[in-house]
Amino acid sequence: MRKVYVQGKQLIVRPPGTGKTKTISGLVGKFLSDRSGIIHIQGEKTAKPKLLVCAPSNAAIDEVCKRLMNGVPSSSGGRYTPNIVRIGMESSVNIAVKSVSLDNLVEARVTSGGGGKEGGGDYQRIQAELNGVKQQISTKQDELQKLSNNDERRKQVEHEYQGLIQRRTQLGQQSSKAKDAARDATRHLEGARRAAREAILNEADIVCATLSGAGQDSLAQFTFETVIIDEAAQAIEMSCLIPLKYGCRRCIMVGGELIGALDVIEAYD
Repeated sequence: MRKVYVQGKQLIVRPPGTGKTKTISGLVGKFLSDRSGIIHIQGEKTAKPKLLVCAPSNAAIDEVCKRLMNGVPSSSGGRYTPNIVRIGMESSVNIAVKSVSLDNLVEARVTSGGGGKEGGGDYQRIQAELNGVKQQISTKQDELQKLSNNDERRKQVEHEYQGLIQRRTQLGQQSSKAKDAARDATRHLEGARRAAREAILNEADIVCATLSGAGQDSLAQFTFETVIIDEAAQAIEMSCLIPLKYGCRRCIMVGGELIGALDVIEAYD
């Protein structure tokens, strides 16, 4: 293994299959063992210091995430299982790490906390019934036109027709109320999701993301003094700057042949 230091930034250079991911696990364990205190957020809220781990691709960051989920070495010589959050589109996250994906954690917390409110289901049900009544009204109208010579049957159909008209009016009123309720429920659910997302990120020890995914607005309020970039040799130089915008004081770049990495971190300085 070859290490290069540039003004507090560190490059770890190793060929494939020589334990770079294991080294990252050790670095994470060291960070978690040494951290202390809290970070002030927006002058009001606080969060424990956390680590940002990135890689250029979903496959690469998911591999690191899987390793970290198995635990990292602690200062006491044991294993510590950190609280990990994987940032990224649910469809792009490997199934092995979906349990720690932000979207999955948010939905689980909202559901368990009763964050979802009924409303949308009622609206859909009423709309379906209303559409059925409208179809029946149209059928009765066609039937009435064909009953000009049958007064008895015509009276019966007209009675049924008037009943359907009344039912349509009732369902229209119910539909309007249900639509308002569904809109309120959606607003409530969105608020619950925002609160859950913020709480989950506050509680995280490690945030894992692709380099581009690290630019998400959900991370804007946080400070990451330490950033680890895996497979840095495969990354576009400019994309490596994205995770450094969170007040990074220490950047550890890990890769096989880190050509151009010195230029990146020197440019950032």
